[in-house]
Amino acid sequence: MKKTKVFLAGVIVAGAVLFSTVAYPSIADSTIRIIMNGSVIPSDVSPLLTQGRTLVPIRVISEGLGAEVQWDQKNNAVVVTGEGKGSQSDGGSSYLKGENFAQGDKGIGNNMISARDLKNLLDDDADNDIADYRSGHNGGDTVKNDPLVVDVRGEAEYLDTHIPSAVWIAAAPQMADQQNIDQLKKLLKEHVAKGGKDEIVLYCYTGNQSGLLAGVLGAQGLPVKNMMYGFDIAWQGTKTADRAIKAPMENSGGEKVECKT
Repeated sequence: MKKTKVFLAGVIVAGAVLFSTVAYPSIADSTIRIIMNGSVIPSDVSPLLTQGRTLVPIRVISEGLGAEVQWDQKNNAVVVTGEGKGSQSDGGSSYLKGENFAQGDKGIGNNMISARDLKNLLDDDADNDIADYRSGHNGGDTVKNDPLVVDVRGEAEYLDTHIPSAVWIAAAPQMADQQNIDQLKKLLKEHVAKGGKDEIVLYCYTGNQSGLLAGVLGAQGLPVKNMMYGFDIAWQGTKTADRAIKAPMENSGGEKVECKT
């Protein structure tokens, strides 16, 4: 297929662009899925239905079709370049072909978890007191289902508010440094020794950085998942999102923090 280059002036790379003009009645309150080659393609930004049109993230669609997306600051444009072969690998944000995605091959389709599913793992007794096997809690939960939850936002944000039981090592851009990977492996080993699950769940602000990091760490053999849509969107719900769960939070002192919305 002939190589193409598309310029979409005035569109931010991280934003959404017009993809379809099909009207979808009565689905305003439902999650809009992106299905490619018969399989659902995960996206850290939810498609948006507005005025009878569906807006979807251009990077998800383009990389799913094997294209490369870049932001051209000088021309204020999104540049999409590719052969259209149906898959793209970029060292950590790989979107698989539909048939591979459906068969469960390793990749982004296997390394994502929703905020709600994570909360359910951390809150076995459904009392809204997460990971309460820890000292000072009522002890109704069990650690055996719990992954090691790692906050990869900035340290100040972690200290201010985070998911209960989450640990912090470094911010996402530094987490791939060898000393931080070694520390992560050490914490996971200690977590498993205490009866926890041999799995790591990363989260950042919106799921973008932690998603890329999950791919990098997963390529090194670590059992890593990314919490979809991140802390701000899916957990805390301070930004527009579909069905934000607004789950419990705590600060560095273990004190509960109220949602800021």
